Amino acid sequence: MEDRTRASGDRRPATCRAAGRNASRRVLAACFASLIATLFGGAALSQDGGDLAQNDPSPLCEDLTAREVRCLVHSRTGAPLGAYRLRRPLENRAEAETGPGAGAGSAGEAGPPAALLFIHGWRGSASGVMRNAALTAFADEIGAALIAPEGLETTWSYPGSPSQARDEFAFFDALNRDLQARHGVAPAQMVVSGFSMGASMAWSLACRRGGEYAGFIAFAGAFWEPLPPRCADRPAALIHIHGTSDQTVPIGGRPIGLRFAQGDVFESFAVLRETGAASTMRPETRAGTVGGPQCRTWADTPTLLFCHHDGGHFWRVPWLRAAWARLRPTGSTPKRGSP
Repeated sequence: MEDRTRASGDRRPATCRAAGRNASRRVLAACFASLIATLFGGAALSQDGGDLAQNDPSPLCEDLTAREVRCLVHSRTGAPLGAYRLRRPLENRAEAETGPGAGAGSAGEAGPPAALLFIHGWRGSASGVMRNAALTAFADEIGAALIAPEGLETTWSYPGSPSQARDEFAFFDALNRDLQARHGVAPAQMVVSGFSMGASMAWSLACRRGGEYAGFIAFAGAFWEPLPPRCADRPAALIHIHGTSDQTVPIGGRPIGLRFAQGDVFESFAVLRETGAASTMRPETRAGTVGGPQCRTWADTPTLLFCHHDGGHFWRVPWLRAAWARLRPTGSTPKRGSP
């Protein structure tokens, strides 16, 4: 009988075609390694347990354009964990309009975030993030690198997610090591943002690794059930933007089938505020706007903002721009002509 996967143009290695949906983690890991070798011309991944990004990064990155690269990340033992895309900032800052947070510094410098790490939503992709012309123009405007991690199977495996394809915290830890070694970008210089399930991934990072990053901007996604009882590390700042008419990810959450459920946004904030997940206390203090959405905060945690608009399940770059300006660290480069 004809091999229909080949007839339909399926270029996956034989290991992947044979794996099937119920394959073990070991088989899936072998499939992923074979696929990476295929995509990168058979370049072998080192298994010596060293930091490949510091030893010889060249086989693990490919230039897609003059400014965009696609790179692999791996565990400390050399196991492949995934991939990301990075769009370098403009070398000549005069090419772009100077905006909030302009003047990205090098690793270790105090100053504005050097990078925007944007996490795609369900069925999204890193390449899709890079095709967002408004988003790439915004990154140029602020002089930041744009980083787009790639979810396995077009989604994320944070706590409570229907997918548990990989350890996302190990993946993001490895991503941070690679970004610092290869591109000189430290987590403290990154603002993490995301939409929908990408926002839920950002919330999970804020809970487990919050203090490592410059801040978080989440669009329409928070914790999933069961909510964490507490967070290991409170984020320096988190701005959450959500539509009051969102039926895909309602502010109050909703069940997904019989086994999974999106969490309530205010209960999620209660975990970050260390008041207990059972609390649904609404923020009582007005905190301005972020390009349209109205914001409120809590008197005891003014670095956590809940902002709302009357629309549904979407996000806008002007909201991201306004939120970025609010997260800009003290001492960052001001706009030209400002005092």
